[in-house]
Amino acid sequence: MLALSLALIAVLIAANALYVAAEFAAVSVRRSRLETDVDRGDRLARTVLRQIDTPARLDDFVAACQVGITLSSLALGAVGQALIAPQVAPWLAALGPVDTVAAHSIAAVAVLVALTALQMVLGELMPKSLALHAPTRTARWLAFPMLWSSRLLGGFVKILNGSGRFILRTLGHPAIGHAHVHSPEELEVLVAESGQSGVFARQESLSLRRALEMRRRKARHLMTPRPRVHSIDGDLPPDELARAVLEGPYTRYPVYRGDRENVIGILHSRELAARVLAGEPLAPIDDLLRPVVAVPETMSSERMLGAMRHEKALQLVVLDELGGLAGIVSASDLLRDVLGHVPEDFGGTPVAPERLPDGSLRLPGRLPVDRAARWTGTPWPYDVDSVAGAVLAVLDHLPGEGEGLEIAGGRAEVERVEQHTVVSIVWRSVAGGADG
Repeated sequence: MLALSLALIAVLIAANALYVAAEFAAVSVRRSRLETDVDRGDRLARTVLRQIDTPARLDDFVAACQVGITLSSLALGAVGQALIAPQVAPWLAALGPVDTVAAHSIAAVAVLVALTALQMVLGELMPKSLALHAPTRTARWLAFPMLWSSRLLGGFVKILNGSGRFILRTLGHPAIGHAHVHSPEELEVLVAESGQSGVFARQESLSLRRALEMRRRKARHLMTPRPRVHSIDGDLPPDELARAVLEGPYTRYPVYRGDRENVIGILHSRELAARVLAGEPLAPIDDLLRPVVAVPETMSSERMLGAMRHEKALQLVVLDELGGLAGIVSASDLLRDVLGHVPEDFGGTPVAPERLPDGSLRLPGRLPVDRAARWTGTPWPYDVDSVAGAVLAVLDHLPGEGEGLEIAGGRAEVERVEQHTVVSIVWRSVAGGADG
């Protein structure tokens, strides 16, 4: 009798573990991974995807798991009280000076505590850890058991879910189903934790974090500032204009007329070269110019990317608060901010820090101070946006190349200055190395 009771307890704990693992696997599994397996003809992946491919189905799936967990837990307690406690009570009565009633009470409590601990470890914590560690594999293993359970408990689940939604609507709250949705802040935490646990390589983790930060990055952080924009005077004689464009190092140039701030369009060297090779007249060039898309310097990277996509533009003209030209942002600037480095498009300066062999850091002048702080491991308490701005704030004058200064808890040397702009500095911690 005792052996049969123990076997029944083992079955109930296993059932509880199945439903716990299925629930955590369902809400953790990556749908894109399942779709890839389905494309390869994986039958189990197709079965899992059918059960969780919409929020409503996922909600029913989770509800079925919860019902299964509740029923198995109740059954486990009932079996313990009805079958195990009566068999343990005589042993307790024989061991100590307690009467039969007290022995049954003690046995009931002891069995309940023991079964609860056993169920927590074997039926809750272990299957949850396994499911979170390998959600796709767990979901595939449990695909058919959960399919049968969902069909068996389907009517009960619909009654419970319907009752819950009715109560929520009565209280004035919308019924929100389960879905694989995370806020940007939650995604940042997930990416950081995944990077620390080795799921992502360091560069992959940095790229993902930069992509999530796009909504906070502004045009003024990424633009090539006006003094460093290589623009072309649209009033130049055709031959001089063509020579300046075709012999220049860039593929795209902003074209202005009169004042440099009066940008009338963007000229692609390839289109001008095609006209030259075809022997067509160079003037006028207005029909070769792509329209200017102007954005404020406070626009986020995320919105700038949307503007480029909507306007089919690869460059944006950035305007300051007075409507004057502040700089130019190219598609490569946005990509470089996320990926760290891409081939130069036109006039952009890399904004990715570089660790030098001696442990020091090369920090681009355009690097935002918040990112500089992560690389140096020290605060940058300056009311500016960029490293170049911080240098000017500390020195209170335009530095020359090779000039030294103390900044952000370390020693720095101005490495490059071009057109009244600090292009890069080399930073060293006071201890002789760089953290970050």
